[in-house]
Amino acid sequence: MFLESIPALLMPVIILGGIYGGIFTPSEAGCIAAVYGFIAGFFIYKELKFSMVPGICVGDNCEYFHDYGNYRRSRRFRQLDDEISGYSHGL
Repeated sequence: MFLESIPALLMPVIILGGIYGGIFTPSEAGCIAAVYGFIAGFFIYKELKFSMVPGICVGDNCEYFHDYGNYRRSRRFRQLDDEISGYSHGL
């Protein structure tokens, strides 16, 4: 489970490392984050599809917000909820 989250956890490292390392400005970091998000969504997590790109780029994301309820019920999110609740009950 943790290994699946490594690509997502690398995004802040890349952004902050690039800013503090002087590789790019904060504005450029936003562009880098968007490109990395697309790459991760398409090729690593396979959650995005090319048919979603026009709606994402235009800003018509209403249909994706309706799918959020379905996403919460997905297997991966339920597992995460179970792990978090297990940790909080153990405290």
